Amino acid sequence: MSKNFNMDAMTLHQVRNPKAHMYRSVCVIATFNKLGRMEPVALRFETEEEKFDVRIDRVLSCQSEWTDTIVFQCLVTVGDRQQQVKLLYEISEHIWRLL
Repeated sequence: MSKNFNMDAMTLHQVRNPKAHMYRSVCVIATFNKLGRMEPVALRFETEEEKFDVRIDRVLSCQSEWTDTIVFQCLVTVGDRQQQVKLLYEISEHIWRLL
């Protein structure tokens, strides 16, 4: 059963062994504008025991790093507070990672 972070008091960093999950691939829903620019809208963070759905409030920055990677600095609401997360998109692999 998925949890909605907007209703929980947890943060992404309170899941069990968060460092073990860094750079782990995550599911992301993204939109594309007329020019083909991508913007993440929501992500699903999964551990072996739990799944968390997180809505992205705003993309603060988007940078192309190297030739094959885009890094998105995003603002999310978790419970009653906001926090920043970084999402990395690997273009050739079509994989999203939570940094």
